[in-house]
Amino acid sequence: MEVTLIGWVVIALAIYAFIKEEKYLLYLAVFFSTFTATSIINIEKSITGIAPFYFLAGLWILRVVINYYKDKVTLRTLIKENKKNKLIRGLFIFFVVVILGELFRFIARNPINFMELNNNLKMTIEFSSSNITQPIYLLFMVIFSMLLCVRLKNKEEIKKIVKIFIASTIFALIWGLAQFCMYYLGVEYPANLFNNNISGLQLHFQMVYGIKRVNSIALEPSTFALNILQLLPLILTLWLANVKIAKTKRKSEIIMVTIIILALMVAVLTTSSTAYVGITLIVVILTIYILFFSVKGKELHNNKKRVIIFYLIGIVSLVIVMLLAIRVFDIYWGTLWDAFKDMTINKTKLDSGKERANAVQMAFEIFKQAPMVGAGWGSFRSLDMLTNLLANTGILGVISFFYIIYTCIKRTILYKEYNEIMAVGLGLMIIIPTIALSISIPDLVFGYYWIGIVVAYNYCDITEEVE
Repeated sequence: MEVTLIGWVVIALAIYAFIKEEKYLLYLAVFFSTFTATSIINIEKSITGIAPFYFLAGLWILRVVINYYKDKVTLRTLIKENKKNKLIRGLFIFFVVVILGELFRFIARNPINFMELNNNLKMTIEFSSSNITQPIYLLFMVIFSMLLCVRLKNKEEIKKIVKIFIASTIFALIWGLAQFCMYYLGVEYPANLFNNNISGLQLHFQMVYGIKRVNSIALEPSTFALNILQLLPLILTLWLANVKIAKTKRKSEIIMVTIIILALMVAVLTTSSTAYVGITLIVVILTIYILFFSVKGKELHNNKKRVIIFYLIGIVSLVIVMLLAIRVFDIYWGTLWDAFKDMTINKTKLDSGKERANAVQMAFEIFKQAPMVGAGWGSFRSLDMLTNLLANTGILGVISFFYIIYTCIKRTILYKEYNEIMAVGLGLMIIIPTIALSISIPDLVFGYYWIGIVVAYNYCDITEEVE
């Protein structure tokens, strides 16, 4: 067992926060939720790395339970107080469906057979250790989300959570840009700092057409893009509405435009189709909403000319990236264009595109044999969330998960009459990453994604507006 360098820092902060106050543990968990490639402790014998989020969120859960015990708050009391909370209800239903899938796979006598199309091999799904370990990660996220939904009742506290997430993602963006520059300047990338989890396939060295792909503190470029796609809709909505986030309008403008440019630049540098599709969706949805559906007399409608300015910001961001790549790091223009085409319009013709198509076909083959609760979470790993849910949790899993998403989106829509800006920003903060997951990322183990779901619901569930 090895405690990493960042591990010593996190453990020290966690001990202080555990002793000091519950909320500090939560703040730390939120900040480190984006560090998906990082481990605080590596256990070499089992090839297991403990990510900071799991450690910090686990301590937070323990501290919350201790506080409930001290305050003599029973489970019955919590159920009674939150029985009308639709998000908690949805999370609990999803929890039960996942458990049922595992139990069914454990007691099922008939194994599931399918062809592994990439290598043309006949595969059999039976209950295995992955049906224990993988559900633990997922159910931990669900339990954490339910408890967070219970505890986050103050709008100012929710705003702090959002600010910490933004700060964490900004750090990831800066580190990602530094990663790109280090490669072309011949500086050795310090992977042992934040890309040190031995249990994950680290792809900080990944290239396409000789171009460095940026993944920053995430395991790989697509999952880093997911992080960016959760930040960008909120920041962009605030900027389009001309919201003041600093002492002066000028300072607010500088801060938000800088974040937007940085996010767009680094998103491009991921060379991830997830990033490109996500940014396109953000631009299209926000443009259509502001021009045709925004509330007259409100900030988004009154400042709709800023949409044109955003297009200019996007062009400027792209030009900066091009100049950085071509002039500073001497990357050939044709190489950039070929890489872009392969990540977008030529994706289906490449091996990665064929692998995704095969994964979809295999997932449906498994689904046909276990349509209700699936093969059990951890039995099969597809290459997108939708077919992964379908194969592993069946139709009940898909319905129960998307009920969670529907509940959040509906709540943000209803909140529009109180605060259109936050309703749109928080709504897209859920919609865009969910679409990204559904088309290119199979895992549901990103702490910041689940935090975003709870934040969006709880913020919009509190109708009293706090300035």
